[in-house]
Amino acid sequence: MVKRFILVLFFLFISQSVRGGVCENVDLKRHVPIPPPYKVVSKREVHGLCEIILEGPRGRMVSVYASPDFVIVGRMFVDGRQISIERFRDIRISEIKEKFKSLKTEVDKVVAITYRPKNAKGTVYIFTDPVCPFCQRAEKFIKDWLGNHKIEFKIVFFPVHLPKGKNKAIEAVCKHLDLATYLEGKWGSEEKLCEEGKKLIDRSIEISRKIGIRGVPAFISDEGEVVQGFDAKHLKRLLLKIESRGSK
Repeated sequence: MVKRFILVLFFLFISQSVRGGVCENVDLKRHVPIPPPYKVVSKREVHGLCEIILEGPRGRMVSVYASPDFVIVGRMFVDGRQISIERFRDIRISEIKEKFKSLKTEVDKVVAITYRPKNAKGTVYIFTDPVCPFCQRAEKFIKDWLGNHKIEFKIVFFPVHLPKGKNKAIEAVCKHLDLATYLEGKWGSEEKLCEEGKKLIDRSIEISRKIGIRGVPAFISDEGEVVQGFDAKHLKRLLLKIESRGSK
């Protein structure tokens, strides 16, 4: 995919800074047609321009930067940071958080493995695929938190490596693995594929997609805080925050 770097030079629009800022005065349709599948999901003022995020089929996002007089389609870079991509991520996390809260009861119905220590202070849902390399790295990280930490972990399978990942997820359900055994990874080959497991994994895939999960691993706390991908720094911060609940 060709990356387009756009350098935007502009003057401050004094007349646009009143009554709600530049976004209040931007009529996007005046400058460019918006294809029917796309919809505006975010507007904010960025460096004197109105950043507008459009979301289309399969969650694809496009950023445009506009004033009342023009529109630029592309991505904005500030101090080496691609702020449009950062905004895409923030929007996606916000959507996942809201959908998770509304579907939490349904999520609990598709949990495949639960680990609950005594006096657990909170729960982390782990959306994972048994054969995903990044998931396996994350699972090794989680393994170190078992035993001496007061956090409940719930495994929700969302296999993206088909068919192997899905078959391994079904097998894990059919063998009724506990979390320690699952994380150990030495629980046999794809031999036991029961109907119960097939139904649960099909449903867990459906629910994960409804929430907005598009890749694994993904972690969501019982309060809706989201960590996407294996980001050890942010995942540790989330786990420590849960363990500190109730502390003065």
